[in-house]
Amino acid sequence: APEFLDSLRLDDRDSWMLVSPVAPTVLIERLLDREQYEPAQAILNVIKPRFSYDLRVKQLQALLWSNAGRLDDARLSLEREEKTRATTDEETCGILAGVYKRLWKKSQNADWLTKCQQCYQKGWQRSGETNAYLGINAAYTALNLGQESEARILAAEVGRMLEKRRQDFLTSGSELVLNYWDQVTLAEAFLYEEPLRAAAMYEEAFASFPEQTRNIKVSCVQARDILTKLGRNPEEYSFPSE
Repeated sequence: APEFLDSLRLDDRDSWMLVSPVAPTVLIERLLDREQYEPAQAILNVIKPRFSYDLRVKQLQALLWSNAGRLDDARLSLEREEKTRATTDEETCGILAGVYKRLWKKSQNADWLTKCQQCYQKGWQRSGETNAYLGINAAYTALNLGQESEARILAAEVGRMLEKRRQDFLTSGSELVLNYWDQVTLAEAFLYEEPLRAAAMYEEAFASFPEQTRNIKVSCVQARDILTKLGRNPEEYSFPSE
């Protein structure tokens, strides 16, 4: 809303929002989670000239372009980052893989799916096999490439890693509260072998984070697709539709 943007005083050179890229990028992330793309882009338009060097600013612009259907702009921007940096960070790998996934779904060109799988796999390995988001999506793309055995192995690895992480926190006396992506990623990891258990875990995540409307839609579409490709009917498991 215009009133919201006015309250940020983005036109004021001394605005607290322009002191560093941290505050505005966090705000943009929250707006993206709520599918508030126009105000997110408006903020980004203001901060980009000042923080043009900041990788997170570039990543968020690529995300917004991707959500707006400007897939080639997003792809070229991220591929440029890959070429100019000594190593590609996990986040850039994940966003770029997501762009490749959208290009594949839009065109049904398997070359994009192969690029997507390679990107997720590279990010998963670069993280030391600790980034669950990259690992579970590497499993999903492997499944779509007809590599069901590889997909099941990857999903099981992600599930074990997240379960161990949770147990480590409990053993240390800490009360671990999983965020939305942790919960649905763990659910997706179980989806390959224990769909009934996975469906209950999805429902719990959706109930805990009802504001994650965009992400819930994405999770539902992917989960139902996985069940279908595994030869199962999503309706048989009372799986929530989007």
